[in-house]
Amino acid sequence: MNVNFELYKVFYYAAKHLNYSNAAKALYVSQSSVSQNIRTLEEQLGSKLFYRAGKGVHLTEEGKMLYKYIEKAFNIIKSGEKNIESLNSLETGTVRIGASDTICKYFLFDALKEFHALYPKVNITINNRPSSISLNMVNKGLMDVGIININPFVKVTGYNVIKFTTFNSVFIASEERFGHLKGRILSLKELADLPLISLEKDSTTRRILDRFLEERNLGIQPEFEFGSMDLILEMTKLNVGIGFVAEPAANSILKDGIFKIQLKETLPSIDIGIVYNSSVPQTIATKTFIDLLATYGNNA
Repeated sequence: MNVNFELYKVFYYAAKHLNYSNAAKALYVSQSSVSQNIRTLEEQLGSKLFYRAGKGVHLTEEGKMLYKYIEKAFNIIKSGEKNIESLNSLETGTVRIGASDTICKYFLFDALKEFHALYPKVNITINNRPSSISLNMVNKGLMDVGIININPFVKVTGYNVIKFTTFNSVFIASEERFGHLKGRILSLKELADLPLISLEKDSTTRRILDRFLEERNLGIQPEFEFGSMDLILEMTKLNVGIGFVAEPAANSILKDGIFKIQLKETLPSIDIGIVYNSSVPQTIATKTFIDLLATYGNNA
């Protein structure tokens, strides 16, 4: 049986009002059109659905049974329409974000706070992973958007990339152990002979540094490697070695007896990008978040 669903719509209003004239007004059609559609539906189903009673109509037993199902289906459709309307008005929705701990803490929190203030009913889910893993999760559809460090030596294809902001990396040391270096300008070659603490090799920040050093025939082998920049900060404060961190992270502990090492060479700056899969349709909530984040980054 292949019934035109438009007939069920007419049946729903006729059964709801129990009056073809009122049903016609609700549907913005003629009363004769309602009558004809009901007859067609009855013929296709092989059952009488209404019988006349005075000025109106009543449902037969078959009509009552059908109306229970049609009413439920109609309400489900209306609920779906209402949910879409809510999504479009940002009354609900979810934005799934992939970003490292460092990016979240030093670059993203203020923007997240602003977005939440504007759209408090939109749920924000953050998966804290290194940039390379965040990019992979966006590719698989597990995250809607990635906020990642962009490696200038690796071409990112198949994604839309919007620049969010840029930061510099610095070497920092404790005055207690390395105070004799304060005020001096060191070369990277001199720095290589000192105990260093950095992010692990798989991190984008470390890869950019290693590539920069390779181009100058320099090699640095850190004594400690961590997956978290906050751990590097703590180890630096404990006088374990000289930390290699993002400048905003370094600025957060300068008052704790920590200073920046002055270098002869200029280290490459690193762009943070907003990345999303260009082949996957974005929800209204995700589009709004990306637009706000792009504007926030440009004004930061």
